[in-house]
Amino acid sequence: MKGSTYDGRELPEERIQEMFGPSEVGMIEQNLMNQANIANAISYYCHVYQEKHNEYVRPFIPLHDLLVDVKKAGYQIAIFTGKGRRSLDISLDQLGLNGLFDVLISGDDVTQLKPDPQGLHIIMKELGSQPQDMLMIGDSDADIEAGRRANVPSIRVDWLPSVSPKSFQYKFDDYMMTDVKELRNLLRLL
Repeated sequence: MKGSTYDGRELPEERIQEMFGPSEVGMIEQNLMNQANIANAISYYCHVYQEKHNEYVRPFIPLHDLLVDVKKAGYQIAIFTGKGRRSLDISLDQLGLNGLFDVLISGDDVTQLKPDPQGLHIIMKELGSQPQDMLMIGDSDADIEAGRRANVPSIRVDWLPSVSPKSFQYKFDDYMMTDVKELRNLLRLL
């Protein structure tokens, strides 16, 4: 059970997971019963997220190194995440990833959430890219479906501890990677 400072109620973990979809700000706006406290609740969430980030999220050095190498090779890199802009900025800062990405699209930057490909279309426009010039790498069904809807080749990754392979509902014809080394080898071939 998780407590709510601004509603005075506790929610089971399952109920919180059912709210996933919009950014953290969207989740708070849609689910906080005491609407007068939305701004304070969002501010409090961001404060706690920043304060506790390193307790729950560890740098993933092999992926960090791959991103640096891809960037050094002259490729453009973008993020399309459902995470809100403030929490994305906190994560990028605390994980040492600032400056690696050419475009950042958060859940706050789109009106249609994944699996809708709106964020990928924004990235293509900002980078001046076509679907065949891109590669979507994702850790959820929504990521891969967004890639498919945008006609962007997609790679499913199963190396993240918060996502088990069983969480994928669909089988995909593109690529599936269980290790960053596999992804590195594939990128060399493409």
